[in-house]
Amino acid sequence: MCGIVGYTGPRSCVEILVDGLRRLEYRGYDSAGVAIQAGWRDAGLGRAMMERVLEWMRDRQFRKACLSVFSTNARAIALYRKLGFEVEGVRKRQFRVRDTWVDEVLMAKGLE
Repeated sequence: MCGIVGYTGPRSCVEILVDGLRRLEYRGYDSAGVAIQAGWRDAGLGRAMMERVLEWMRDRQFRKACLSVFSTNARAIALYRKLGFEVEGVRKRQFRVRDTWVDEVLMAKGLE
């Protein structure tokens, strides 16, 4: 499955992604949170993980990949756009982060 580590801690990104991918394969949908810990950024880990997840989905003939991201996460949004994701919608003031309301940007990419 996914063999890329982007976080060192109690549970690595690999464990989180593999759990999410197993549920995705079983149910046809799922959600998994992924973050690159400070100090590991700018090493290409986010791109590598996303490319591997998309490859995994294509191998299993999924038709569409969907994700959501905080509107304040410009780095992630730029990466997702480079990978071919497009904005499908925005949920205004969806989350409260450090006493500030943040929009949730919904993005998707066709896999066919």
